[in-house]
Amino acid sequence: MKRFVVVVILVVFAGCHHAKPYKPPLDPARPNPFVDNPPVMLPTALRTDNYGRGGSCLHAATADALTGAGQRQLARWWTQNHIGGANAWNLMPELDRAGIPYVATFKGEESVLEWCSRTRRPAVIHWQGGAHAITFCGYAGGQACLIDNNNTSRVRRMPKAEFLNEWKDADGGVALAIIGTPLPPRPW
Repeated sequence: MKRFVVVVILVVFAGCHHAKPYKPPLDPARPNPFVDNPPVMLPTALRTDNYGRGGSCLHAATADALTGAGQRQLARWWTQNHIGGANAWNLMPELDRAGIPYVATFKGEESVLEWCSRTRRPAVIHWQGGAHAITFCGYAGGQACLIDNNNTSRVRRMPKAEFLNEWKDADGGVALAIIGTPLPPRPW
């Protein structure tokens, strides 16, 4: 019995050996999730495809922005109640009527997109000379990450400088971000 008590005392006071945490080696063939994943990564099932006759790309991108701001029910309501061609100038009064707070730029202010990327908020942006609207998902690895609602199955990436030039060529750089609680980062 004395030996048992001595062993228990030694274990309690000596403690256990703490192993070093395991760090898996980085495989250069696999993407680095801390660098290569966009700050906003909407799951494919939650992305909104362009819908309705006459296009509704701006409304689909708005639904993505609402989803990215943690407002999935509002995003569903948006797609059920908004259809047809639109631009950010006539989107703002609709957001105001619905009581949805947002931040916008119409002068190509890069700081708005930097803020969206840093705070993991998607932005509705005018694209293709202003004839289309898509979702900006932030910067990762020196590239802009975009979801085009005409093909929501993939995230398009392009070098940041090239993206900024193309974005500013589309109506001078229009971006609108919904203010809300962003989705948690990957993994889901």
